[in-house]
Amino acid sequence: LRVDRQRQKTCRGGDAIGGHTGERRGRVFREGWGGGGRGGARVALRPARRIHADRYLQTRDTSLVIRWLVKQTPDFPRVFKDKREFHAWCARHTLPAVSALAQFENGRPLGDVPELPATDLFSKPANAQGGFGARRWTYIGAGRYAGMDGRTYTTDDLQAALARLSTDLGHPIVLQRMLRNANAIAGLSPGGLCTARVVTMRAPGTEPRLLLAVYRMPTASAVADNFDQGGLAAPIELATGRLGLAVRKDPKLLAEPIASHPDTGMRIEGQLLPYWSEAVSLVLRAHAAVWWRGVPFIGWDVALLDEGPVLLEGNNVPCSTLAQMPSGIPL
Repeated sequence: LRVDRQRQKTCRGGDAIGGHTGERRGRVFREGWGGGGRGGARVALRPARRIHADRYLQTRDTSLVIRWLVKQTPDFPRVFKDKREFHAWCARHTLPAVSALAQFENGRPLGDVPELPATDLFSKPANAQGGFGARRWTYIGAGRYAGMDGRTYTTDDLQAALARLSTDLGHPIVLQRMLRNANAIAGLSPGGLCTARVVTMRAPGTEPRLLLAVYRMPTASAVADNFDQGGLAAPIELATGRLGLAVRKDPKLLAEPIASHPDTGMRIEGQLLPYWSEAVSLVLRAHAAVWWRGVPFIGWDVALLDEGPVLLEGNNVPCSTLAQMPSGIPL
């Protein structure tokens, strides 16, 4: 089965890779087997990265260890599985995070829904990943919102639509204000929110420290910046907050470098992120508040706003592809 999967990858991307590297499909297959069996062809097949092929890890590799640690922690919390729990945990530890305006589950609102603000809104499943089910609701005046389906919704219509969505998607839905990127970096997105994925680690008996950081940027009309949905990702220099060349997941397995945003034209490489030192302090303070021993690594999603950094969520099994592909540095 493993050989057949690698053969399928080679058939899909072998010709494209060969066009860039001059290699035949057989060589592409062997390199994909050597790097993709353990580490992943998307990262390892680029010639400059081949020397590290056996050191790249896939999420399935790291998750085996992390999930085993979780099983050894009977009181492991839900804060990394449910955004509502995460927001409540942040509030208890006075960590700036995004609060929910309203919640919907099993076809109905949970509690009383307050009067919705006259601003753009954003909804997403409380316990899903990868941008699944995310929606933007654009305020158009007079208490009405434009949905991504082209329809216009009154506040009552919107509440009813979100209640139905909680049933259709099979997940509870949280409704929030639509956040805006800081003005200094607004050109790194055509409209959607960018986030910094900052991974921290803590070995037993030590203080939390930074491991790596990546800045994710949405493209086109995407409402979320997820790397798996065509978004861009650029490595962040930990000491300065400076961005490197971005990459995009290529269906033909190659990660081509991108110096400027394809939609806005703003240069990505060399861009300095605002509030970077504050963001670093925030994630280290957040990890210091995590006392469960089954959480050695956490991937924090941080939005950089004009008001400063805010936490969106934490991931106790951060994506290995996102961690390695932008920089090329193996885990």
